[in-house]
Amino acid sequence: GSPQGAECPLHGSWRLRFTTAADATFTRNSSRGTAKVSNVVDAVSGSVTNCIDFDHPDAAECLRVRLSAEAESNTRLGLAFRYVKVRLTKFFGFSLGERRKTPPKPFFEIIYLDHDLRVHKTGQGNVFVQEKMS
Repeated sequence: GSPQGAECPLHGSWRLRFTTAADATFTRNSSRGTAKVSNVVDAVSGSVTNCIDFDHPDAAECLRVRLSAEAESNTRLGLAFRYVKVRLTKFFGFSLGERRKTPPKPFFEIIYLDHDLRVHKTGQGNVFVQEKMS
């Protein structure tokens, strides 16, 4: 991030239009229900916030995943998970499970970017198509 980040084409709010990532897909047919999925790129602070707003919240109203972001090349953005915020509509219990191996460092590679549309591919091979929100 830098003060010049405000001029970066990635800077701003982006609405999800399509993805191959199952964990970012929310439909009537899924057990999670429908949701609006977007993210906010703050190129000034060097952060990305993934936003999930559930249309009909059962246990959770919304979810925010905060990542720090650093340019690794002209097309690659390195990501590091910072924290997750959940707004609950009711209290429920869940198991965190066993500790797993440290996953590889997340990133996304920009395939296409203009002032209205962004296409990127993640390190897991998932493709995202996003439209800039006004």
